[in-house]
Amino acid sequence: MVYTSLALQFDWPIAIKLALIMPSFVYVARETASGREIRNSVEATTEQAAIAALLNRNLLVVSIQEKIGKRAAPAGPVSRLLI
Repeated sequence: MVYTSLALQFDWPIAIKLALIMPSFVYVARETASGREIRNSVEATTEQAAIAALLNRNLLVVSIQEKIGKRAAPAGPVSRLLI
C-alpha cells in the first residue's frame, strides 16, 4: 500500500497506522454448530491470520480473498477456495 511507509515515518497514533496497513479479507464461512453460511470481512495482517481468527470464532472458512479498495479482488487466480 502506498501509505505504509508514510504512516510509519510520522508519529501518528498506532490505530491510524494499523488502519492504513491492515489488510481486509472477505470470506464465506459456515458456523460449525449450525452450518449456517456467513459472508463478511475481517481485518488481519495475513490471510493465514484471518483464517486463524475465523477458526477461533468456530467458523469453517469456505473461501477467502484480500479486499482491494472498496470491493473484493475479482475472482480468478488470486482468489482462494478452501475445502
